[in-house]
Amino acid sequence: MAVDSHQVNVEILKKDGWGAVSASEAGKSVGLPIPLLSKGNILILHKSDAETPICAVMAKVPNVSAVGDIANAIDIALKADRKIKDGKAIPAYWFPAEHIVELATTGSVDAPGVRIVVGYRK
Repeated sequence: MAVDSHQVNVEILKKDGWGAVSASEAGKSVGLPIPLLSKGNILILHKSDAETPICAVMAKVPNVSAVGDIANAIDIALKADRKIKDGKAIPAYWFPAEHIVELATTGSVDAPGVRIVVGYRK
């Protein structure tokens, strides 16, 4: 994972093909309030200077049922049991060693998306 107790390791992400995102307004470069990286049509926000570093992935999905497929893929990748809240499958949480991972839906039924947050847990 690119998140540890001190930072989000952007170099690890860059080696995996993630690139910095820039923004402009009226043709002039403007700063972003939080750093963004992109890969294809997926964005990562990261907060390295927080007491507890986090990285959030946001992406569109083709349909709402794809969220279940994403949750299953995270189960396999993390080799950790998924936790549910109040009997609901989403949002879902995983607690691999020293981390917390959350999967939540975003958008709408017509334009669904997901947010996956990875944070370091003391």
